[in-house]
Amino acid sequence: MTLSFALRPYEESNAAPLAAIYRKGVESLGPNAYRAEQVAAWLSIAPSAQDLDRIYRDGRFTRVASDRNGVPIGFGDLA
Repeated sequence: MTLSFALRPYEESNAAPLAAIYRKGVESLGPNAYRAEQVAAWLSIAPSAQDLDRIYRDGRFTRVASDRNGVPIGFGDLA
């Protein structure tokens, strides 16, 4: 199996998809390692698209992984 993705700098238009990826990750992976109350706590402080945009415009090193069509599939940063 060949994986194909690109790493690129964060762009403002990525904020909403990245917020959705974050929530989906907490919802799908969290229950495997944490109690329901802990997952709910993480979701209660999940960043909105506006939060992520503000955070990722502060100068930190942020990269977005995107599929062949340019759709974000993951992200990370070094503050």
